[in-house]
Amino acid sequence: MPTTPNDASRQSRDRAPFTVALLSFLVYIHSLRNGFVNYDDIDERILKNPFINTPWDWSFIPQAFSQATAGYYDPVYVLSYVLDYKLWGMNPAGFHFGNLLLHTLNSLLVFHLVRTMTKRPNLAWVTGILFAVHPVHVESVAWATSRKDTLSLFLALLSMLVYWVGAGKGVRKYAVCAAGSIALLMLGMMTKPTVAVVPGMILFAELLLGPRPFSWRRMVGFQSLAWGAVLVFVAATYSMTVGIAVKETIHFTPLQHIGLFFDLYAYFIKIILFPVNLCALYLIEVKDRFDPLTLVLFIPGLLFLVGWMLVEIKRCVVDADRARRYGPEVWGAVVFFAGLLPYTNIMPRTIYLADRYLYLPSIGFCLIAASILLRIPVVRLRLAGIIMVVVLYGALTVGRVPVWQNSVILWSDVTKKTDMDADRQHVLMARAYGFEGQWGKAVLEYEQVGLSAKPDPGLWMDVAKAYVTVNRLDRARGVLKRLARSCPHYTIPSLRLIALDIEQDRLQAARQHKRTLSERLTGEERALLNSVFRLRAEGRTEPMWRAFSRLDQRIEQRIAPHKQELFKQCSEQLRQRD
Repeated sequence: MPTTPNDASRQSRDRAPFTVALLSFLVYIHSLRNGFVNYDDIDERILKNPFINTPWDWSFIPQAFSQATAGYYDPVYVLSYVLDYKLWGMNPAGFHFGNLLLHTLNSLLVFHLVRTMTKRPNLAWVTGILFAVHPVHVESVAWATSRKDTLSLFLALLSMLVYWVGAGKGVRKYAVCAAGSIALLMLGMMTKPTVAVVPGMILFAELLLGPRPFSWRRMVGFQSLAWGAVLVFVAATYSMTVGIAVKETIHFTPLQHIGLFFDLYAYFIKIILFPVNLCALYLIEVKDRFDPLTLVLFIPGLLFLVGWMLVEIKRCVVDADRARRYGPEVWGAVVFFAGLLPYTNIMPRTIYLADRYLYLPSIGFCLIAASILLRIPVVRLRLAGIIMVVVLYGALTVGRVPVWQNSVILWSDVTKKTDMDADRQHVLMARAYGFEGQWGKAVLEYEQVGLSAKPDPGLWMDVAKAYVTVNRLDRARGVLKRLARSCPHYTIPSLRLIALDIEQDRLQAARQHKRTLSERLTGEERALLNSVFRLRAEGRTEPMWRAFSRLDQRIEQRIAPHKQELFKQCSEQLRQRD
């Protein structure tokens, strides 16, 4: 029986989501070979996640929702790794599979959302495949810790899609969908708060692409409830983020703030348009004045684009035909520029720019790019253009994924692409080698650093650990002694000296360090220290080191809340001694 045009069209529609999913898997499947890296993977997010490697107990779920982890309030994100651990143990391939699965689902949701809003399957298909293969997403997908981006966008897209299901429907269905949308938005913010811009994206989608006539009462009611929920969330969790997620110590002048705002937008546009030479760490200078190029070209250009968006939104609101024709491109521009707003240092942050910040905004770029490609009038040229862009993006993505394979490869790539001083490069590489267990190479890198000129107690402790690991105990003792003398209130170096003395049977020296250290310990800590020496005298080596480990953990937990201030004081004392 011959195939009719309607059958062919239906088959094409059925294959579209399959191709989006397939491309997403193909370009990222080798990310399953990536391991953990010493860039956030090593802290409370994954390797020190307080909810991993514990007996399954439902009580830790309310605990996760009542506290910050690593200085961020993101309980949904943190708990997602518990599921990975239950399924795969600490096999990094399992954690990377979770990211790959979420990215594939996000690519399908982008396709489905654009198709639902625009009723243009071809536009949705091209947008979905561009999102699936764009190289700027590698950091979000191939880095285990960047689950924040993939999971928060998954919830944000569901929030938009659920709202759209109820748009223009009966009161009961609309109310249920609106409530579900806000609930999903809150879960998304509990993963990564930057998805707070979603209500604005929904508003402009409704104005540009929604059913006509508008129900202004519904629109205003939903926006009021959604933004109210966002404000309540921010107010309730802000205090948990100050100091790590939000840096109160960073102070910029108004001119510096404005300059950084425009510089960041310029850089974001550059890397989304030309996704080459991408890097895990961008060094952006905060300037006291505008660059001539920014002042003459970029600021007027950005203001023109914003003005164009506002004018087009007005035109689309009053003209349904124009909205059908140009609404998707305008909405794409809104998504791109609004999605980047949280990353323009409105809240002071240490890392100003990163590829992962484009994971949500890139939806807008992919929608605009798809629209431009589909406007090519000659069918063969149109198809060739789409294939060329997809192949180019896919090749760049496939080539960049292995950069996140391990710490050594990652930081080697960073040091090649950034203009940082030699000492910092050696420290980065030393820590990378140490994390990968290549301690001999780590020591060689540390020995290239002028340690005397680096009054950083954390760095000195890392150097001492490296010396201990390669059994150069005298060098480790020298570093620890100098640190203990300069920073008497930082008790960890003295504790490490006791461990070295016990290891080498220098018991008299160990007891001397014990007398000095005991004065700065709590009663419980002193009792543990006494038990260490008692167990050593009894020849019970394994229980002794277990007690020593508990003591070390107790001290670290006690000083953790004010460790930053303590290190600042230590750095000053080290600088004065030098």
